[in-house]
Amino acid sequence: MVDIMEKKLGGADDPFIATSLSPGSVVFRLAVVNPSKAKKQKIEIKNYLPQEVKPKDVIDSAGLDIEYDQEKSLYYAYKPNVELAPGEIKVFKIEVEDIWLLPDAELSALKSQTDDIVKRLENTTYALQAKTAGENIYRRLDEIKNTQSDEAVSRSQHIGIYRQNLETIQSVKKDIAELEKLLRPSTGPDAPEVLEKAKLKMALPSATTTWLIIIIIIIFLGMLAAVFFFVLQGQIRSSHNALKEAKESAFPKAEPGKSSVQKPPSEEKK
Repeated sequence: MVDIMEKKLGGADDPFIATSLSPGSVVFRLAVVNPSKAKKQKIEIKNYLPQEVKPKDVIDSAGLDIEYDQEKSLYYAYKPNVELAPGEIKVFKIEVEDIWLLPDAELSALKSQTDDIVKRLENTTYALQAKTAGENIYRRLDEIKNTQSDEAVSRSQHIGIYRQNLETIQSVKKDIAELEKLLRPSTGPDAPEVLEKAKLKMALPSATTTWLIIIIIIIFLGMLAAVFFFVLQGQIRSSHNALKEAKESAFPKAEPGKSSVQKPPSEEKK
């Protein structure tokens, strides 16, 4: 309103638009002013909405069209050729749902998650570290809850606080993730001991499995022994036959009726 009065009293002639936020609900007030006292004038209304606002969030557009600027990726309220009488002020109130709030359910869930982690780390070497980190998280969550429900701040400040709180909530989630990393090794013995137990557990099969392995080994050894026995018997039999054949070929048997001893040739008669 101060801007409007300054331009009217300062002798401005061209129509202009002044934007403000009403207290209470989130209402954007667009004041369209014709400072000229002598002539009618027309003006085009094009007012960009905050980056978080989508058409579904607009409760009352005050007769203005909600359009989208692809280059800026923002929605805006638009109306061409708004005619103003000399010295006339038209006010358009665009009512928007208050989307600049972090849900209480999300804040409560983060607090409960932190409570659980800190409690589980109580009897570990990380207890003090977890307690300090938890208190820091609680403080920031309370700060978010208090600042976003503060009715004393203006609507413009309310939107700015929401954007700051978004950054804070991301920081809180990061700290919770760091606490969860401490929780992993603390829920059991130290890593080397865990590995040793895992090795022992893997090396100790059940009794049923043990007996099954023993039986399989015995059967396998029995089959292997049988194979070796039959192979050895075959080799012995083959060697025996070979020796027998060699003996017979070296010492052939004499034919019946024939002497094996050769007589010396008879002396020739003189």
